[in-house]
Amino acid sequence: MKRPARSGEARAWAAEGRRGVREEASRAEGSSKPPSARPVTAARGGGPCPRTTVDPPADRPRLRSTASEPPGGDPFNRTFCDRQRPVRHDRYRKRPAFPCGPLPVRMETNTGFQENLSLHPAHFAPSPLRSSSACSVASLRYTLGMVSRSRLLTLLDGFESATVALWGDLVLDRFILGTPKRISREAPVIILRYEAERNLPGGAANALANLAALGVAVRAVGAVGDDEPGAVLLELLAERGIDVAGVLRVTGFRTPMKVRLLGGGACSLKHQMARYDVEDTLPADAPWRSELRGRLERAADDAGAVAVSDYGYGAVDPGLVGDLGAGARRPGWIALDSRYRLQELRGVDAATPNLEELEAWAGRRLPEDGDVARAAEELRRHLGGRFVLATRGNRGMTLVEENARPLHIPVWGGDEVADVTGAGDTVLAVLVAALASGASPAEAAVLANYGGGIVVMKLGTATVSLEELRAAVTADPGLEP
Repeated sequence: MKRPARSGEARAWAAEGRRGVREEASRAEGSSKPPSARPVTAARGGGPCPRTTVDPPADRPRLRSTASEPPGGDPFNRTFCDRQRPVRHDRYRKRPAFPCGPLPVRMETNTGFQENLSLHPAHFAPSPLRSSSACSVASLRYTLGMVSRSRLLTLLDGFESATVALWGDLVLDRFILGTPKRISREAPVIILRYEAERNLPGGAANALANLAALGVAVRAVGAVGDDEPGAVLLELLAERGIDVAGVLRVTGFRTPMKVRLLGGGACSLKHQMARYDVEDTLPADAPWRSELRGRLERAADDAGAVAVSDYGYGAVDPGLVGDLGAGARRPGWIALDSRYRLQELRGVDAATPNLEELEAWAGRRLPEDGDVARAAEELRRHLGGRFVLATRGNRGMTLVEENARPLHIPVWGGDEVADVTGAGDTVLAVLVAALASGASPAEAAVLANYGGGIVVMKLGTATVSLEELRAAVTADPGLEP
């Protein structure tokens, strides 16, 4: 079959691309540099760009600019270099000599938050690459340049003297471990031979466990049923040194429990095969609500921060949240993590929605940085709070403060995520611990980003330790000394 004829411009580009590849190959062999080649200077100090751009002759056509292209930029270039000229199509060009491939370019156009670009290299938004990669160092430095390593380490040292009250829906996470044997003759399901059972704090209780692992003095406020899961959960919290005086035992209420069946061989990882939930909702007009209010006020007294973890099981009362924020003895910070009721729980200082929760609240998709920042600002105004920290999975986090520019924080950690169970609880715990220790919202958000990146590398409902946070701060190349 005869190939269709290419346009004159396409033929010119193909010829120019082949000529450029030959010139780069000749330079690699040690030959003299052709007169048409000129080195490109990096946008922010540190020597020449990893590759050389070649100027085509004046009579050769150049690649047309696009609407999203920055002035003088090359939409096919993937480096943070200035004065780039569009030379030839990407398919005819050798890849840049970065250790992990080309840097992605993500433009912020018509977002309404263009002032945020002053935090990043000219014309570019932060890279979503992981912080452990050598390629992400440039974007990290522009994003986190206002946060110093010494300051973060000082804040971590203050965690052990901080006090936090956490009010929310306490859940028991139960893991049943076994070995898959065969397909059942009764139904097309796998038979799992029971080996062991493990119980861990879940929901708001997981945030409590994370705070305790960080050395923070923690006071729990909530309710559990007068049943076996409730007794197990209270025992797990007490073993971690958590004050459970604010937890009520409610007769007739079933303690929320998430049961996961994990199967795998003796020498392999256990994978989740099925899950079932035991759920119940606390009545809003129960007579013990006044008792819960009193326990919350006592727990919040002289606490550096109060965290509210709402999973929809009824322990969190919207009216009580507003009263807590308007009280004469309100704590310094009230931070909210709510799965379903962001619209109702007003009067808090901070909120930590994930992308799915923020999209549900906004009623629209939020594909770009600017979209997330706009929705987070709308939520901040609705809540009457001081800031919103939106967690975005492998896109990192976006912090929107009152009277400040949005801050996009690149994700910390590797690309291989083991388990996202409880990551939001860890983010909330590290955030309120930092705020109770005197951190600014930006400093607390950076520390929470480390915590979330570390905990998703662990299987099951997990916590992050103070030593792991210190190691992350020490290893981050994007921080100022």
